[in-house]
Amino acid sequence: MSLCEWYAKREVLLTGVTSELGRALLEKILRCLPDVRVYVVLRFQNGLNGEERLKKIFTSPGYERLRQEMPGAMSRVKTFEGNLLYEDLALSIEDKASLREVTVAFHAAGPHDSFLEYCQELPKLRSIAAASSIFRHRGRIAECLQNEKIPNLPVALVRFPCIGPAYKEPMPGFVESLKGPTALMVGAGFACGNSELPAEIIPIDIAVNTMIAAAWEVGITNATKPVVYNASQLGCTWDDLIKKSRRASSKFPYPTFGIRGMTSIEPLYWILVIFLEWLPSLIYDIVFGLCGRKQSNFLLVLKMSIFVPNKVYLRGILLHYFIQKKSAAEVHRILVQTYDDNALSDTTCRDWFRRFKNNDFQLEDKERSGAPKKFQDKELEQLLDEDPSQTLSELGKILHVDESTVSKRLKGLGLIQKQGHWVPYELKPRDVLLQRQKRKGFLPTGDRYRLQLMRLSRALKEKRPLYAQRHDKMILLHDNARPHVAKPVKTYLETLKWEVLPHPPYSPGIAPSDFHLFRSMAHGLADRRFHSYEEAQKWIDSWIASKDMSFFRRGIHVLPDRWEKVVSSDGQYFK
Repeated sequence: MSLCEWYAKREVLLTGVTSELGRALLEKILRCLPDVRVYVVLRFQNGLNGEERLKKIFTSPGYERLRQEMPGAMSRVKTFEGNLLYEDLALSIEDKASLREVTVAFHAAGPHDSFLEYCQELPKLRSIAAASSIFRHRGRIAECLQNEKIPNLPVALVRFPCIGPAYKEPMPGFVESLKGPTALMVGAGFACGNSELPAEIIPIDIAVNTMIAAAWEVGITNATKPVVYNASQLGCTWDDLIKKSRRASSKFPYPTFGIRGMTSIEPLYWILVIFLEWLPSLIYDIVFGLCGRKQSNFLLVLKMSIFVPNKVYLRGILLHYFIQKKSAAEVHRILVQTYDDNALSDTTCRDWFRRFKNNDFQLEDKERSGAPKKFQDKELEQLLDEDPSQTLSELGKILHVDESTVSKRLKGLGLIQKQGHWVPYELKPRDVLLQRQKRKGFLPTGDRYRLQLMRLSRALKEKRPLYAQRHDKMILLHDNARPHVAKPVKTYLETLKWEVLPHPPYSPGIAPSDFHLFRSMAHGLADRRFHSYEEAQKWIDSWIASKDMSFFRRGIHVLPDRWEKVVSSDGQYFK
């Protein structure tokens, strides 16, 4: 069966679409496989939801050919809000139900552990193609698993070198951004390395074709275990590439100093970069600035000559523009335009500008004495109760820990970021059990309880459609547990206009769940022993299913008698 025939009318899942490879992969699928429907998982970022980020991709220059040849291609793409760092990709129950027809999955960038775990839940999945990098390995690279932990799935693990300009599609020589090997080709400066070694570059359209073909081959061979593909390279050395790029520059000149090459002597490399690239560019910008012209050459050289800048280097750029009396917001925009995801956050830029104003020009991290600061989960929960839209950076600064520590704690609490707010995600029973084992006394927070109330309100409207029309009063009885009286819960109940019955402190005897449901269940649990969480859950589900409607009605009807005691005791505690 040919590749196009095999892909016809399939539903495809794609993650990592904002990466350079992911963008090109989506464009290729939509343009060359017209019967394929694509589902994309994107997270909320920089004030944009997944759908808005996808629209931004569709308006980029790399999609010009697709927009001309197939204007309605975007209608075949559906976005789901999720996150690659969380289990089940942080997808909602409804979203996961929509993805059950997926037969092919592509992972273009980012960590693949959660992605592959989720793929095990797709019942009709035939093939997976996941991108990896050869630079994760040392020594000789073979067609076998080395450092990867891959489950037994029909996975094509495709290892790529550096991604270079397109060979043919969507147009010859097309590139999303000038960095890495592309900057070397156009004469943006020297690289540090051995010029006699093979040029570890692959054109981006060849990389995309490899991904699509690898998934097809795994599918038609009905593979049940991971298959490793090492993508081909250009077949020339770095020295050959530099010579050919010089000849190309004579026909297609690019506005650079035309200084290109590679040296293995690191001190010589930095001397050449500073004196032949950075210094002339800085002088160029100063002269243009004095003439009232736009200053961009220094920024352009930095963009092309630095592949992945470290934080000290980025702080140096902040200091440079601080001296030029630019604002932190302006510099943040410049960094985002230049380094994309590698740029410092807006909050970090403002923080460093405050340091500079206080005459603190030390760019290195200050040494911290003693053990790293510890904090309790309650501190983190309290901060999120006050403002659930705070970023990892902001939370880390308040708690005096790094962002990775905050991220791990949030994951442990079962929280993910959606629409710019930290909210709980759907936990599986085994996850709840693990959390209870990790943290003694696990209790739901106010946000979790508010989410439960939202589901209850939605279920009432779906299962009791006349409830909303009759405007019947909803009376809620719950105890005084902290989540029940949390400010977010009280505010949400006010919007629902539900009446909340006052509850005497320490009086579980007036709640139907306590005096009727749990008491009856306790008799059934006598002398029972469970060996797993799943076994206990199965028994509870079957026990509840065995009770008819009259059982639950009796518990509600006893409530008025119980509440007479509340009235007679004037709302005080009673046994």
